Amino acid sequence: MTTPELAAPELESDEALSALQTLIRAQLGWKAPPRQLQHGLRRAWPMLAAREIHDLPTLVETLGRDARLWEELAPFLTIKETYFRREPQQLKDFVERFLPELRQRALRRGARRLTVLSAGCA
Repeated sequence: MTTPELAAPELESDEALSALQTLIRAQLGWKAPPRQLQHGLRRAWPMLAAREIHDLPTLVETLGRDARLWEELAPFLTIKETYFRREPQQLKDFVERFLPELRQRALRRGARRLTVLSAGCA
């Protein structure tokens, strides 16, 4: 059994939850469903309690002014595991189907280079 100061608060439809979801969306780009948010906060709560954060309003207020807290909290709320080439067929399709077409488009525009952005995400 956890002590009260180490137990994450239950998320209810209230002003603090809405404010927290808005902050997370703005900072991390994640529309945090309450159930997943609760799971992440449960894991993060010992760290938050050690910082004297014992409720959602305090968490929201602190996140609004403390960039370091975001660095500590984000790993609890986001997916940690990722690896390159997880879907080999997608890479094969890109190389065999899309890359040649993109190259041809670039050549038609007179471009000597083709730049491809690969955004890392989980």
